[in-house]
This record gives sequence, C-alpha cells and structure tokens, in this order.
Amino acid sequence: IVGGDTTISRLTGDPGGSGQLDNITTGEGLAFGDPYAIAPDGTIYVKGIQGGIWRLGVNGSADRISLGWIERRLQNIDLKSYNVRMAWNFRQEGLHVFQVPKGIGEREVERYFWDAKTNGWFTDVSSTTGIQPTSVAIFDGDDPDDRLLVTGCEDGMIRYEDPDSANDGDERIVSEMVFGPFNMKGQGGRLAFADLEVVLDSTYQGCTVQLFADDVADFIGGEEPVYEGKVTPGYTGFLKARCVGNHVWVKLFNGAIDETWSLETLAI
Repeated sequence: IVGGDTTISRLTGDPGGSGQLDNITTGEGLAFGDPYAIAPDGTIYVKGIQGGIWRLGVNGSADRISLGWIERRLQNIDLKSYNVRMAWNFRQEGLHVFQVPKGIGEREVERYFWDAKTNGWFTDVSSTTGIQPTSVAIFDGDDPDDRLLVTGCEDGMIRYEDPDSANDGDERIVSEMVFGPFNMKGQGGRLAFADLEVVLDSTYQGCTVQLFADDVADFIGGEEPVYEGKVTPGYTGFLKARCVGNHVWVKLFNGAIDETWSLETLAI
C-alpha cells in the first residue's frame, strides 16, 4: 500500500517485473507519520489526510468507517502538531487511533477506539498530560499476560491497559455512555421523552444520568442537561425525567475514584 498526498494506491506483484500499481482512492491521501494498523484478516486501516479512517480490503476495496460517527472530530486533528498512530487490539477486537504530539504535549487530546463487534466508536482522554501516549506498540509474547498493547507516555514511562483496574495510576477514571442523538429521521418534528428506566449491575456502584436536547445533531445538545439524577445499583424504578427536542441524548457517567459500574438495560 502506497500513501501519497492525494491518492492511496496498491502495488500488486513484483515491482521489478510485471507488478501493477492501482489507485484505491483519488482525492484522498494518507496522513503523515505511519497512521495504519493491520487486522488479523489482513484488512488495513489507515488515517486519510482529509480526516477519516479508511478500511482497505485485500481485494482493493475501500470504505470510510468513521463517516457518520466521528468524522468531524478526525477532520479537526491538527496534523502540524500531532501525528496519528494506530494499533489493532487483539484482546478487545478493535482499532485504536491515537493523537501523538510532535513536541511537548500542552493539553489532553482525544483518542479513539473502534469496536469491530458493534461497529461503534468510543472516545477517551488521559487524566493528565503526563500519561498521554507518545508512541504505541503491540507485544505478542507466548504468555497471555505478555500479549499487550503498550504506550510510551510523555512522562517517560511505558504503560499497558489493565482491564481490572479501577483507577488510572491513582487518578480517577471518568467513564461514560452516551446514547443518541435520537430523532425522527426523514420526518422532522420534535420528540418528547419520559419515564426513564435504568437497570445497573447490582454488584458494582451507581452512576449519574443526564438528558440533553438540541435542534442540531452535530454535538451533544446544549451546555447544560435538561435533567440530571442519580441511579443506584440494581433497579432504580422510573425516574421523573422529561425531555423535548428535535434531537435527544441520554448520558450516564461515573467519575468517582475506585468505583466501577455496569449498565444492564435502559429504556425511555
């Protein structure tokens, strides 16, 4: 695969013999700085210079898996200040996309994860700039505990993801789920939401739930939620939460240190 400024091409066969160079994309090139990862089935994922994440099949096909999800955020990455690094996570079955500062990182920046099982995108931000990734690598040792995705960080340390940890190096982990925007596709009109019902796993802790509404769907609506309440582990019952708007979101989160939570069901 050859990434240019405005094209992505595929070289097939012997480059010194009868090899052939075919265009995969025209008008879209590859971002600078090795922004690619390879999945177990040979599928190649790359970061386009215009913004999106492309999936390149072994047969020469190409589709943009970020379109309709986080395309606007990827377009806003400052490629003068950040390189994009990518890695395939075998254990989590998905794709990591990191923004790596070219110099000293001055602020926390988003990184992204694409879950291949659900075709869903998830965002993450480091709790401090010190533990923000500056490089990424995959260890594939014989021992299961040695098969890790590791990141080099701004403070000079190398870290790995621990799925059993309830904190982030003594820093709290703010975890959240956002559902929406819900809307009347193709029909317009405003939606009225009521009778929010949340069931959490009773073996963990609770969380906060919020409702948002807005006239546009680009970002989660408004600066302030139209409703906010606490949800306890297990079945809380119907919450007196009401929300009206062209686009509506439901957000659940917990930012308390050493607390974990798990959503069973949600209905509204």
